[in-house]
Amino acid sequence: MLPITRSLTLWVFMKAIIRLLTSAVGIGLLILPVAVFSHHSTSEYEQSITEIEGVVTNVFWKNPHVIFHIATADGEWFVGGGSVSN
Repeated sequence: MLPITRSLTLWVFMKAIIRLLTSAVGIGLLILPVAVFSHHSTSEYEQSITEIEGVVTNVFWKNPHVIFHIATADGEWFVGGGSVSN
């Protein structure tokens, strides 16, 4: 009778591990879209069009964003853009 008890205990333990891993993956898949959406939020940026006249002094192009440094008579501006596909 002892081998059956050990086998049954191992089976119950393995089922619990599988349920735990399945739950963790499910929760991760539910949280991932929220994290991606919040990363690409535009709420902190001004949405109006602003014209700047000056000289581009630096360009940083790090996928997927680009940042321009522009020297003007009023000072230096940093302009960040979206991805190339937008």
